Amino acid sequence: MKRTLWALVAGIFAVGAMAGCGNLKKDEFLPEYEAYKAENEDRFSALSSADAKTASDISALQNADKTLQTAIEDAKNDAVAASEQGDADTLEAAMKADKTLRMELDEAIAAGKKAAMASANRADKAMKKEVDAAIAESAKSVMAQLNELQAKSASSMKAFRAETAEMLHKAMPTKVSTVYFSSGSSRLSAKAMSMLDNAVMAVKKRPGATVIVTGHADSTPILSGAFLTNLQLSEARANSAAKYLKSKGVSNKIVVRGRGHFETAGTQSTSEGRAASRRVEIIMVAE
Repeated sequence: MKRTLWALVAGIFAVGAMAGCGNLKKDEFLPEYEAYKAENEDRFSALSSADAKTASDISALQNADKTLQTAIEDAKNDAVAASEQGDADTLEAAMKADKTLRMELDEAIAAGKKAAMASANRADKAMKKEVDAAIAESAKSVMAQLNELQAKSASSMKAFRAETAEMLHKAMPTKVSTVYFSSGSSRLSAKAMSMLDNAVMAVKKRPGATVIVTGHADSTPILSGAFLTNLQLSEARANSAAKYLKSKGVSNKIVVRGRGHFETAGTQSTSEGRAASRRVEIIMVAE
């Protein structure tokens, strides 16, 4: 219908245009218009039919569209309901699956823990065994080293003790010999000379030692003779013994001294005690 109207309008404008362009008069225009109308009547009729059919088609389409919209709305509602029900079912199934999964996961975790504990226990036992073996080996090595150290220490101590004993022996005064004299005399008897010979051999073994020759006297007072006091007598006895040692080749340093009757050897109330006090002692001291 719209197309018919527009065609008519277009025709009128076309005729008008021709009238305007040609400056047609009314009596000239009307015949032209009638001719144009006759010429285009069939077209206008076809257009009208087409417009009518188009209007019918549009109405049908509108009805179909309305029906389609209704169907779409119903389908949408059905889909939403189904979706909601499906969501509920899916949610319930998911919850069940989640619960099942959690149970399986808990069981797997428990089994893993159990296996881990068993493995850890086995590892601990193996580690303990290795540690015990290492400790035992270390202890064995330490004991061997300790025994070796003790052996070396014992050997060193033995050598030290021997060396110390020797040093002490050398450091301590060593009595070599004691010779005796007659009352009031400084002359060496044959027995005294024999004992001094033994002393000479001992002294010569230690050429660096110092020889101390000490003379003594008993407590009997000097009343006559070559000596005025027991101190002079004891010094004379020491000098006699020292001269004999030198005559026998002793080259050691010799120190001579007298003690008089101040260091008697026994009781002076008996002849035996007085005889033991009339003496010369030969002593060696450290080099």
